[in-house]
Amino acid sequence: LEPIAYGNTRANVSGRNAFGRFLLQGELGLRKLDYEDGLLFGGAGVADQDFRDYIRYETMGRADYAISPDTAVFARLRLNERTYDQRPPEVAVLRDSSGYTVDVGADFDISGIARGQVGLGYTSQAYDDPSLPDISGASIDGQLEWFPTQLTTITFQASRDVDEAPLAGSGGFFRTSAGARIDHELRRNIILSSG
Repeated sequence: LEPIAYGNTRANVSGRNAFGRFLLQGELGLRKLDYEDGLLFGGAGVADQDFRDYIRYETMGRADYAISPDTAVFARLRLNERTYDQRPPEVAVLRDSSGYTVDVGADFDISGIARGQVGLGYTSQAYDDPSLPDISGASIDGQLEWFPTQLTTITFQASRDVDEAPLAGSGGFFRTSAGARIDHELRRNIILSSG
């Protein structure tokens, strides 16, 4: 009858250290998703969503090398571990998995014109249950902000990564997204946006 509501709890800690032209960054994160049950049409009962509750542990390491004051290239490794609350025999398959994404890219700032970050690489997610196929392929993570005038910002973003399927017997799928947004400042406190 209504969209499924869920709680999304996040916690992370990160650190960075710069020396010379190098910048090293690291991050540890935790994300817990807790889905609420939904009501079916026509009083047909409740759609139990407990099988979707899981915790995701994430680790990220990144090394940047500054080519110039405004441009750096980077290599990044992200690891994740996904652990579901319900396990067989409560559910048909164990949806726990572990995965990684490795990518390289650039972080740049062209003063007054554009700034952004683009990473291209490879991602893989392996499921504990042998009946669920592993998922692997190309990954992208990028955002570009262009400033055609001092009052207008146009933002482009794109990403491709493995996400969890909302079906009990499925593992995951590739989620690919792209978007554009325009922000124009009419006055200091009035911004028109469209995306």
